[in-house]
Amino acid sequence: MRNLLKINLFLFALIAIVMAITGCSSLQGKVKNDSYVAPAEIFSCPIPYSKLAHPVEIQDTLDKEKGVVMGGSLRFLGWAGVYRIDYMAATNASLQEEINRMLNIQLDWYRQIPSPQAHMLHQEFDGEHLFAVLVAPEGQLDITDKYGKHPDLCRSMLIFRHGYYIYAVSGDADDFLEVKSDDKSPERMNRLRKDINEFSETINFSTATPN
Repeated sequence: MRNLLKINLFLFALIAIVMAITGCSSLQGKVKNDSYVAPAEIFSCPIPYSKLAHPVEIQDTLDKEKGVVMGGSLRFLGWAGVYRIDYMAATNASLQEEINRMLNIQLDWYRQIPSPQAHMLHQEFDGEHLFAVLVAPEGQLDITDKYGKHPDLCRSMLIFRHGYYIYAVSGDADDFLEVKSDDKSPERMNRLRKDINEFSETINFSTATPN
């Protein structure tokens, strides 16, 4: 079904070539043995080739204060979608307050997508992890269907605390051609939860004090 989409593969291939030539020199973290290692080795994560296919572009940001890592972000971008890890230093607030703080940040970012009525479709909290699904109608701006419309963007997300940081691990849903973006049936929510859980489980977290 993807052959019905006009995906700008030339632009993505060009970006991939540039990244290959530069050796990802602009990264704040580093790539080693097909894995990304975050600054101060806060966490590491295998590059998700099996989910995104080759090539995968890697982008990251870093927020440091007086030499201490306060937060940052990591994005794996492939033609099949995006996986993202955002993190920020935890405070003395309760876990629920910290998770809500990260969720509000994610929602603010999501609402910056040029899309009508970006919103949260679903959320559930198990006491440690918040699972959420965000939707941005017509938000896939790099893809156009045969009618000239942009497909909806749907992202599943896990927010949780590990060690000294609050994490938001998210990924684009790959079923945007098969179901309506506002479908929150138990079957679909379970499928999206399974996908983001599988990605989250590949992350190796450090227990060392941040520096």
